[in-house]
Amino acid sequence: VIISQMKKSYIHADFYGVRTEWEVVKKIIDAISTYHINNFGIEDALRALTKFRLRINSKSDGSGFEISPYLKKEGLSEDLEASLKHIQTLAKKREIAVFFDEFQEIMRVDNADSIFAKMRSVIQLTNNASFIFAGSLRNKLDHIFRDPNQPFFKSAMPLDFPKFDEESMYNFVSKKMSKKHIKLTKDAFSRLFQMTDAITGDIQQFCKVAFDFLEEGATFDSAAVETILQEVFKLEEKFYKYTIYESILTKLQINVLRILAAYEQLGHQSEEFKEKVNNFNSNSINTAIKALEKQSIIYKEGKNIHFFNPFFREWLKREEI
Repeated sequence: VIISQMKKSYIHADFYGVRTEWEVVKKIIDAISTYHINNFGIEDALRALTKFRLRINSKSDGSGFEISPYLKKEGLSEDLEASLKHIQTLAKKREIAVFFDEFQEIMRVDNADSIFAKMRSVIQLTNNASFIFAGSLRNKLDHIFRDPNQPFFKSAMPLDFPKFDEESMYNFVSKKMSKKHIKLTKDAFSRLFQMTDAITGDIQQFCKVAFDFLEEGATFDSAAVETILQEVFKLEEKFYKYTIYESILTKLQINVLRILAAYEQLGHQSEEFKEKVNNFNSNSINTAIKALEKQSIIYKEGKNIHFFNPFFREWLKREEI
């Protein structure tokens, strides 16, 4: 869209996984570096980035350069402002779009409000640039841009993208499956659509496994869904088992996960849910849920709780823990 419709060059920073201000700054500087290299070459990038106190080294395999910020803890806010003002300077020379992806992840950083305030102070004075803030958790983005206590309150126009409807997605997947003459039944797809909460990435992941696993001319029906699910488990089970048996999860957190998976219809604040979690009180359960959210295992959407990985939820239903 940025290239074909807006006709602009762009700076793309993906904040997925950031947990410190250092990582936020590095993501922006990496994005600026890529912009310079793609548009003006490596020499221009080296000249432009000297102001950021970076270590620029040749990769060990000789394939190019890698850039590591040499950022002192006490200078982080200064470097954050400098990186954003560099974008400001670039925008004076040519129209650009700045795409901040998974922007809600910055909320996980301890001094997130300070980071947002610094960003807002520079961004609002940047002309000739379009800023796009995207994320996979709508409620988190809503908090950033719609909460009156947040620095970015009403500073961007919200664009909500609804999920694809089941019929449209079924037709899309059926067409892909037909390349191997695989017949996808509506019952099977309906089950998959519900299992994945209509998240297109999860649907495509499952169907990629199905396409590779099923024989040419096979029928992708409800019975095949369970077989394919077992193949998905084989690919991901090492991570599932690590999460449950080797990570830092407490017994309560594991139990909460197990009950969330097995009894999706129960509200986590209901008395029945508390009974199934061995009668722990609401405060303990809420603390466990917040810890699981922080580790990106589950997320809230309104009053509902979802698993980031729906196949992990399905595995939990079948695993004896």
